[in-house]
Amino acid sequence: MIIRGSFDIRNRSEKPGQIGSLLFDRSAKRENDQGNDRIVLENTMDLITVLSSSGLIRYQNSAIERILGYLPQALVGSNFLEWIHPDDVAAMRVALLQRSSEENFRGIEFRFPHQDGTWKSFEALAHNIVYRGDELTVVVTWREITRYKEVEEKLKKAYKELTELTQALTRTNSELLETNRKLSEASTQDSLTGLLNHKAILAIAHEHFGLWKRYETPFSILMIDVDDFKLINDTFGHLSGDAALKLIAKKIFSRLREVDFASRLGGDEFAVVLPETTREGVEAVGARILEAVRNCSLEADGIPIHPTISLGGATVNSEDLVAEGVFRRADRALYLAKNKSKNELMID
Repeated sequence: MIIRGSFDIRNRSEKPGQIGSLLFDRSAKRENDQGNDRIVLENTMDLITVLSSSGLIRYQNSAIERILGYLPQALVGSNFLEWIHPDDVAAMRVALLQRSSEENFRGIEFRFPHQDGTWKSFEALAHNIVYRGDELTVVVTWREITRYKEVEEKLKKAYKELTELTQALTRTNSELLETNRKLSEASTQDSLTGLLNHKAILAIAHEHFGLWKRYETPFSILMIDVDDFKLINDTFGHLSGDAALKLIAKKIFSRLREVDFASRLGGDEFAVVLPETTREGVEAVGARILEAVRNCSLEADGIPIHPTISLGGATVNSEDLVAEGVFRRADRALYLAKNKSKNELMID
């Protein structure tokens, strides 16, 4: 009777994959060698099972009792596939069927019941050998990996929870960014027209006044007031008045450069800051805005409304000690335009 092949016999001091090899030739070896072989098989830390071609267990080493609580003879004669977990049978059957005398399968994981009824996880290697003549049999060397699988499942669960937490934090962060954006807009934006508010335009004017003081970079300011706005409100109602303000704001914004800043100061008053703009520049911009509003109209209850505006402009100069000084001079020019005839542009 001859057994030959390689056995994956690993002890606890060996690294996984360091496989000792045994070659049994019982017809040629002395009785003493046979005893030594069995001692190795019985004392290895791994489980070793010899299967027939039909899957019957022909031999089981004593490690089964230490690891799973069964006496070896309790398994001998039974079918190996009938012991393993139902969900693992198909993969194990395919692995056993695909074996050949030259190949082995590696890393097959399956579950086997402990005598106490719990399922334990194992990883197996199988090698084909010739046993009892030409009958093909398989030696399965398997090692328990229950703790590894438990840790793996915990890591998977932790990773899933971490992924979900990361996604939740990402959503929360996006929501916070959107909220901050809206709050920022609310703190600098006029809610009716969408232009900058009084606070924001003053901050911008102060910034450009600082540039003027350091580098003599000019800037100009336009003050704009809707003519007879109270009459529009009293005649057509506040909703029509709001519609007129939004229309005028749109026309003002449409005539500015990308670097310019338009704002609604409150009521029917608007202000524009024009960076790097001299007296000639502010006059040209004011004329474009005046013309745009002159050509616009809206309806209230089928009645056309033709709003007009008056504008006053000023460019920063050496007499201005603060940014508010430029606003005051532009406001003075606006006052002159309204007193002259309205629907006019005056430059200080």
